[in-house]
Amino acid sequence: MVFNVRKRSTDEWFALKLQRKKELLEHHDSRPRGVTDERLAHSTMKHPFVVELAYAFQSNSLVCLVMTICANGDLFSLLQSLPSRRLPHEHVHFYCAEILSALTFMHEQ
Repeated sequence: MVFNVRKRSTDEWFALKLQRKKELLEHHDSRPRGVTDERLAHSTMKHPFVVELAYAFQSNSLVCLVMTICANGDLFSLLQSLPSRRLPHEHVHFYCAEILSALTFMHEQ
């Protein structure tokens, strides 16, 4: 689950990603390595097309990642909002270039 949240002291907006520990453990044998990898990737990589991790914390039942917000949303939501569920050809080129740029950067780290 992802929510838009505001830090009251600075009036900044963030995306709060909540993941249930129980579900993570069910999908990842003995430990939730995927969450650890995601936290590490988002906290160490500075790139315009990689979302930055601002904070990470946990409760007894949840893992919480607070990330910079993508003001225009995500690609999945964009596709869902289109009547044909298809992007124009020139938009596909643009988004593929962004994704390739981010993946190339991540693999060089």
